[in-house]
Amino acid sequence: MPRFLLLCLLLTAVALAAQPQIISIPCSAVRDAFPASSLRESMSQLDAAGWDVLHYDAHQVIAVDAARPFPTFPSITILSEYPPRQPLYLMDKIFPERFGLQNEGEILLELDSAFLIRSHLDEHQLRQSFAAKFTPLSLKPMIFPQSKPLAPPSRGYRSDLAQLVSSVSADSVLYKIQSLQDFGTRYAYAGNQLQVAQWVKQQFESYGFANVELQPFVYQGYPQYNVIATLPGTLYPDQYVILGGHHDSIVSTSSGDPYVTAPGADDNASGATAVMEIARVMMANNFQPKASIRFMTFGCEELGLKGSYHDAEIIHNQGLDLRLMINFDMIANNTDDPSQWTVRQIPYDGSLDYTNYALSIMQQYSSLNCFADDEWFNCTRSDSYPYWLKGYNILYFFEKELDSSIYHTIHDTVQNLDVDYCTEVIRSAVACAAIFADLEEIDSIPLATQATAVSPTSFTANWEALPNALDYWLDVYQKEPSDRASGLFFSEYLEGTSYNRALEIFNGTGSTVDLGDYKVEYYSANAQSPTSTLNLSGTLANNEVFVIAHSSAKQNITQRAHKLVSGGVMAFDGNDQLVLRHNDGEILDIFGRIGSNPGTYWSSGSIITRDRTLVRKSSVTGGVTQNPASGFPTLGTEWDCYLVDTCSNLGHHVYETLNHVDGFENHPVGLATSCEVGGLAPNNTYYYVVRADVGYGVFGSSNEVSVETSLFTPIPSFSMENENLLLKWTPSENAAKYRIEASDNPYGSFSHVLETPDMQMEVDTAQARKFFRVTALP
Repeated sequence: MPRFLLLCLLLTAVALAAQPQIISIPCSAVRDAFPASSLRESMSQLDAAGWDVLHYDAHQVIAVDAARPFPTFPSITILSEYPPRQPLYLMDKIFPERFGLQNEGEILLELDSAFLIRSHLDEHQLRQSFAAKFTPLSLKPMIFPQSKPLAPPSRGYRSDLAQLVSSVSADSVLYKIQSLQDFGTRYAYAGNQLQVAQWVKQQFESYGFANVELQPFVYQGYPQYNVIATLPGTLYPDQYVILGGHHDSIVSTSSGDPYVTAPGADDNASGATAVMEIARVMMANNFQPKASIRFMTFGCEELGLKGSYHDAEIIHNQGLDLRLMINFDMIANNTDDPSQWTVRQIPYDGSLDYTNYALSIMQQYSSLNCFADDEWFNCTRSDSYPYWLKGYNILYFFEKELDSSIYHTIHDTVQNLDVDYCTEVIRSAVACAAIFADLEEIDSIPLATQATAVSPTSFTANWEALPNALDYWLDVYQKEPSDRASGLFFSEYLEGTSYNRALEIFNGTGSTVDLGDYKVEYYSANAQSPTSTLNLSGTLANNEVFVIAHSSAKQNITQRAHKLVSGGVMAFDGNDQLVLRHNDGEILDIFGRIGSNPGTYWSSGSIITRDRTLVRKSSVTGGVTQNPASGFPTLGTEWDCYLVDTCSNLGHHVYETLNHVDGFENHPVGLATSCEVGGLAPNNTYYYVVRADVGYGVFGSSNEVSVETSLFTPIPSFSMENENLLLKWTPSENAAKYRIEASDNPYGSFSHVLETPDMQMEVDTAQARKFFRVTALP
């Protein structure tokens, strides 16, 4: 009996140990394990390695450790068993004073824009307990499709878009917001869900849409409705851009009774109005987009994004080709003067090119200031989120100011909003929607597929054909860590709005550095001597960064920083110089040119040093150690430029070298969809990407495919030496050892004999088998 009990206990322990778990992994650890050019690509590789990614932001990944796949990470946090016995929720961090989590559950993890919490309450019960907004953590793995590029943007001013923009009417905007407010409540349990949806449907029909549909679904026994009106595309009717905003509303129970009064003018009559007004304007101007536009208002957003989850699941299952989902949620609150009107774009990883392009469109076609708010990176709080989980590209318009005195209260009325500001946001949005729907065919990056005919010295690279391709170019290369850096150097420079400033210093020297031996100097304008000096402290490990930021910068910058400074070396504003210097006087890096005033900013082509983030190229192995004779000569050659306030790369620097195979850097292959690559070494890992020219020039590398060349097959032979029977074989280049197997039937199974680094083996003739097989091993 004791043995039986012990066996049962052991079996139970093994079963528990094997149970899948929900864990969090630092993003830095993922990027170290899966080095790539972007966080998104690292996450895609993590997913491909067998980890089910449920959510991630700039700092943490939530994933399912189902099979303990390679690699193991040095620092993980176990959050829950999988599936969880108690529900897990992503709780919005907005207005933390309303969070109020007491006995309802516990915080498991703090994310950039949310808390992950565990609660014994189901979703309905939890929603009755306090006012914070939340959505259940989706237990379905995120989808990481092959990313599609943007067609090269046109910077020309389009008069037809200007006409669309000017057609947006403040009176029309006011009418729609007021009409939605006049329902009294649009709460998802109030009983008037169909009435609200039918009113929206009637608006679309009044604009001339022939087929407007209600998309029904049920939540907690209550019928809910999304509303969909489609403007067919002329050139790509099977590709879609979704414009969406939820039409339901809510108030916290501390403010009132949502069954009776939930005006929701800003949240989110303003967003639903944006969708309807853009639809009205496009129909009134007979605008005919190249890709189809799907105008949608969602039901039941306030109870966990139910309408958008419902539609995202449908279009994913149907395989609908969605270019982009544009979300509008709260775009009417403002207290600034018109000259200071500002709107945010909430960025999502994988869609950052879209965000940056949208910002440039908004600046061109509206009077708004605009910026990407990295503090809400991969935001979970609105209808854009379910589409992002399914792998679709996202734009998310959101007001600059969020007024806690009206948010989710009975005071969220049109009288407390700025309709003119809302109108200008919609003007910027109609230009974005039209341009993204009018982009040429997005499938302009080929899909690279697995290599074939892999041998010790060659393989065949393959990719899928693009119907509009004119030529293809192939790159084949190996990766290796860059040479040891000559010293520390600046790896990122951020000069943004307000106090958003940061510097990143990278150590690639191969050993840990005592930062106490170094200082950063700030030279104002044409100063010959430092205006301010910051003496560094601590240590910096190899391949790590040290981030200095302004203490009043936004949270998403300061939380990446190792040192916060108020003023001093953080006073640069684009036309200054920065120096990284050893205490013995040696200069390790210069940003700019000491003693020169470039005017408003340093520039090289389209790269400027004001209102921009600059990231050092991964191939740079050292800083500028001599003051340039003139100008800032390395600005255009050593730095990549990003739009204002971008900080998604801050805190991590990619440092590697690509060694191209001879003849296979920008190798032209015409219209072929395969190419034999030769001259390789056995037992080595190679990578390839392909690019296509679709009429705009070559751009956008495909996905990266890795190939491991095989070893040469040893050729075995027998010989007699000193009356001993020897099995010998030819050497295989780069083989570490050889496996010998034997059998009496060449078509049957072979049994293992031994593994050896030698080139021969003595055969015991008394027990000899008839056939031997020799395999080279790495």
